Amino acid sequence: MYRSHPHPQPPNGRLHPVQKEEFEKVVQNNPSALPHQLQMGNAMPSSSGIHGPGQSVALIAPQLNNLGAVQYLRQKAITNSPGLISPKKSDGFITDYLTFLQECPQFVQHFQLDEEVQILSVQTPFIRALFTQPSYLEFSGDNTAIDDLPSIFQHGLISDAAHKFFHGGAKLLHTVSYFESLHRWQPILVSWIQRANTETYASHFLTLFTTIACEMFSKNQDIQLSCFQKLISTVVDFSDAQRAGFVEGYFKFMTTTSYGNQLLMREWQLDTQYRFPSPDEHRSVAGSLLKGCEQHWKESISGIS
Repeated sequence: MYRSHPHPQPPNGRLHPVQKEEFEKVVQNNPSALPHQLQMGNAMPSSSGIHGPGQSVALIAPQLNNLGAVQYLRQKAITNSPGLISPKKSDGFITDYLTFLQECPQFVQHFQLDEEVQILSVQTPFIRALFTQPSYLEFSGDNTAIDDLPSIFQHGLISDAAHKFFHGGAKLLHTVSYFESLHRWQPILVSWIQRANTETYASHFLTLFTTIACEMFSKNQDIQLSCFQKLISTVVDFSDAQRAGFVEGYFKFMTTTSYGNQLLMREWQLDTQYRFPSPDEHRSVAGSLLKGCEQHWKESISGIS
């Protein structure tokens, strides 16, 4: 026999779009707050409470009284929010990262998370100091060569991405140089990248060029463009995105940074008839600085044997 139940039905189903948006705002304002903290809201002590609309996410919708639902929706909100990263079994990435920046302000050279580029580039002050360490080896060549080319640039640079270093699809992109004192190749710029596209590689190379120029200009304000080009002459693998990224990074360096402008102005000061390159000419020059892996490997072996 059917009997009526006058009590209200328990809440079920998905959140209304308005409720979902309000919940996501709370999560975005409190990326390090755990699910139970989101439920407790401002009722928790100030050190562990949340900031933003509402005292508790449970006030947004009755479904959010379920801790499991809050945990699931919180993770989904973080994953879908640009600029927020929450690795598995890890909370509070943003808070930890900001703390790290305060403790090691000179280590992170570039951090970018958007639709096209996801990259974190790091470099130690010790490595940057080596950019101006002279070498006893003479860098012979045309009349643009310099005798005291820093030793770590004697054999050029090699850039490549390790696809299996991280879990979850991220890659370790590193540019390495040959250290005479160690008799081995060592990284001089390392980047965590999420997308292996031209824009991301361009960001890595732009950071590389900028850090090199910063150290070189601190030592010698009269450095010429041809000398700088010798410093950054590099090798990439056979990835089209890496090659295109190098070219685009060089173009951005020359046209958007103060160091690039100084190099161009230096050329004009030496020759007032100097014609500033067009975008296509910048990219053509960048392409001429690239070498293939096999070619550079043979040259390196012959140069250090």
